[in-house]
Amino acid sequence: MAVLGLPDDPPCRLLREALARQGTPTLFLDQSQRERPLTRARLVPGQGLVGTVTVAGCEHALSSITGLYLRPSDDRRLWPNDAAATQAALAWTRCWIDIAETLRGTVVNRVSAMASNASKLYQSQILAAEGFAVPAMLM
Repeated sequence: MAVLGLPDDPPCRLLREALARQGTPTLFLDQSQRERPLTRARLVPGQGLVGTVTVAGCEHALSSITGLYLRPSDDRRLWPNDAAATQAALAWTRCWIDIAETLRGTVVNRVSAMASNASKLYQSQILAAEGFAVPAMLM
């Protein structure tokens, strides 16, 4: 199991604590670290996602990750005065968002599955189609 987020984020912290109580091995992909875990990934025809992530000096095959919990924070807020660190952080987080799209296994908060969360108009149309009274909107 892998968890991507910030160590002081309550949902990430609570999940990591619950996994530890269960004895579930967990890779924590800590967004707050300037030196992010080295991640190498590529799609190979017929094999799918191939690569590794190195956390705390230990290399793990991406194929060994059976679950991924994504709770990415806005990397631009972590180092507002360091453009290079921000760009590196954004690229690393984007890499994991892309990995989540192709990862075999359970992914919680897959970005593509949450796309509708950003559209109130779309949500309102779904609610209206299900019979809920939706107030008129000006868009």
